[in-house]
Amino acid sequence: MRTWPAEPLGGDECLATHDVTVGYGAVPIVHGVSLTVSRGAVVSVIGPNGAGKSTLLKALTGRLKPLSGRVLLDGADVTGAPGNELARAGLGYVPQASDVFPPLTVQDNLEMGAYLVPRRAVAERIDEVLEGLPILKPMLKRHAKTLSGGERKLLAIGRCLVLRPKVLILDEPTANLAPATAQMILRDYVVSLARSGTAVLLVEQRARDAMEISDWCHVMVAGRVAVSSAPEPLLAEQDFGALYLGARPSTRKPADTEAADSEAWDSDRGDSRYAGTGGNE
Repeated sequence: MRTWPAEPLGGDECLATHDVTVGYGAVPIVHGVSLTVSRGAVVSVIGPNGAGKSTLLKALTGRLKPLSGRVLLDGADVTGAPGNELARAGLGYVPQASDVFPPLTVQDNLEMGAYLVPRRAVAERIDEVLEGLPILKPMLKRHAKTLSGGERKLLAIGRCLVLRPKVLILDEPTANLAPATAQMILRDYVVSLARSGTAVLLVEQRARDAMEISDWCHVMVAGRVAVSSAPEPLLAEQDFGALYLGARPSTRKPADTEAADSEAWDSDRGDSRYAGTGGNE
């Protein structure tokens, strides 16, 4: 399988993993993954179902302790740290599902995201978020359950941004969204967020859309990083989908059943406790 150099951008690393192996109990699902996300960059992780992407995110957000390897956040070793400690250290996480509190208003959701912010600074932080996500301004009194899918996802991102994370992890932010809405979120908001200085790690099912906005891309297959590359060479490969994303049958070894089952379970299981916290508290 073809590979490229593994280092995306030099210097100013906000998040790094070094040979992380993680699984359930003593059974590894993800094997020896190394990646870095630098300030102001979008780094995407893509791959077929069962590749281990969700399991990797659990290790990064404090929901699973790696079996081996290290996770560094802004240079500090946070391997196995719980979600509340990661949030305090500057890691933000927006899960794929159950990422807002539907019965609460947009305003209330944003205030819930400010749980680590001194009370006197909450209004200022929310105003900051609304400057970056102006679409939410006229919706402050609406209940989250009345929002469209795209509006809810932007609210989930905004709720996380109230804490001014150094690193933002987005798990399938365009899942179940219309193509135009998905591209709007990725191109208009995720890119803008990164260019403002936040390091963004994006796990995305729309592989080509993700690569088009990414500075670097990691392709996971069967629990391992099969390719690490700038996106341009991957986009130029006509058979990219067949080789790496399972778009049609190939001679390559498929992801093992246990990895596929674990990732399917991960993607179906949402929990709003994790939204904006970086993991289980």
